[in-house]
Amino acid sequence: MIDAMSAPPPVASPPVAATPASLDDGFLIAGRNEATQQFFVARVTPSGVTEISHEAAEPTQLVWVDAHILVAMTELPIDGSDASDTRLRWYIDGVPNDRRGKTGEVIQAAVWPVGFRGATSRLMVTRSGQVWVARKRLAGEGPGEDRYLRVDAMPRKLQQEPPADLDVARSNLWPLGYALIQDDVRAKLDALPKAAAGPDGASLALTQVAGGTPGVACKDGKRASSWPSRSTHRFVRLHVQDAHWLSATLPLWIAIGHNPDHPDGDVPGNVAFLGCNKEPLSDFRWLGGDVWATRDGGAWSDPKDAKRWVIWNGARKLATTEATSSVFEAAPR
Repeated sequence: MIDAMSAPPPVASPPVAATPASLDDGFLIAGRNEATQQFFVARVTPSGVTEISHEAAEPTQLVWVDAHILVAMTELPIDGSDASDTRLRWYIDGVPNDRRGKTGEVIQAAVWPVGFRGATSRLMVTRSGQVWVARKRLAGEGPGEDRYLRVDAMPRKLQQEPPADLDVARSNLWPLGYALIQDDVRAKLDALPKAAAGPDGASLALTQVAGGTPGVACKDGKRASSWPSRSTHRFVRLHVQDAHWLSATLPLWIAIGHNPDHPDGDVPGNVAFLGCNKEPLSDFRWLGGDVWATRDGGAWSDPKDAKRWVIWNGARKLATTEATSSVFEAAPR
């Protein structure tokens, strides 16, 4: 039996590979349903989704250490103070590990130096399976100052430098404005696959759209469209510099560019689409091979799937999950 309390630090699976394990064995997912206010862990197989555990919880960040071990982080504001504690809930094969506390393991704010006790937090994992929590103290317009605490082993290790083998692609981003996290966003984008062509002759082409904005034209067997349009909200209205397919079988593509009209200044950005829809997805995840998860499928998906995470195996819908929030991650396969 795996024991994440007394065993040596877990060794993570290699980064998601182009030829991951067979889907027949299934894989674990974790997410939150905003309507029921339940956080759950489930196993996905070609037969569907089977829930393993659920509880009333509101984690803000998740990280899978490997195919079995999940860590969920929740910030706990301290009454009458700007500081906050951090709760870490550990799961093994979808089951809460109560050896680390019946409701999770609490890292008190006092562990952090003065100035970091109420700072922005980030949950991270390294390629060797270490789990770290970071806090960033912002000062003016600069990048701020960071501290890093290793939390998967004792004694706790607090340091100023990030872990040397940080797995940026699988770690959470700082919950901050894009201008402060663009290097990590780029690393996540670089980890995604890139298809040479879209499915069934679908095509993308950079073009000038309404108002002369640099955009992209999409054509497939169902429709043709261009993005952005005049109705696109200025917060996501990119000047597109690159657009490419992420899958050769699922019509999933991404537009990458910058937004000179954003309130934070001319910041880089990216949006993803399913098919030639006029509205982008709310979010997506690559789950290895040609397996994907998308949220808000627009006209390409069934209306009943709106806001739910849908898992695809190529162009075939594998499952519709109960997860409806951005707090959603799948274990490496």
